[in-house]
Amino acid sequence: MSRLNLNAVGMRPIVHVLNTLRAVLPPCHVTHVGAGSGLGDLHAWRQWSELSALLIDADEERLHWAHEECSNKSDWRVISATLAASEQEVSYFTASNPDEDGLLDPVLLNTLWPNLRSIINTTRSATTLDKLVPGNAGVNDKGLN
Repeated sequence: MSRLNLNAVGMRPIVHVLNTLRAVLPPCHVTHVGAGSGLGDLHAWRQWSELSALLIDADEERLHWAHEECSNKSDWRVISATLAASEQEVSYFTASNPDEDGLLDPVLLNTLWPNLRSIINTTRSATTLDKLVPGNAGVNDKGLN
């Protein structure tokens, strides 16, 4: 039995999942943790109608695109922060693929991604999403204030 490769026929499954969720439960706000360089299928929401957005990434340099786009969108906020389950000092791994930087040691992904490796491991202060947006403070029925 052959398997249909959706990527080979131009279909991107995560985009379909996001668009289905949008149809069932239309959002008025998106919080994108790990917004990165602004590229990839997880950014499909940027093509939707006007939404408020909170864009978070641990690497301020990768958020350059977001700061530029925010100049045209008053209901978007950009925050550079390292997030974890609690406020604490965490190990942050810079990976050989910058899209995989984060709290997970890239070595743990080697069974799936043999060439991925850790470039450097640093200690960072992490915060929580709740601390950035406590009790959804600043969020109203139209999104962030």
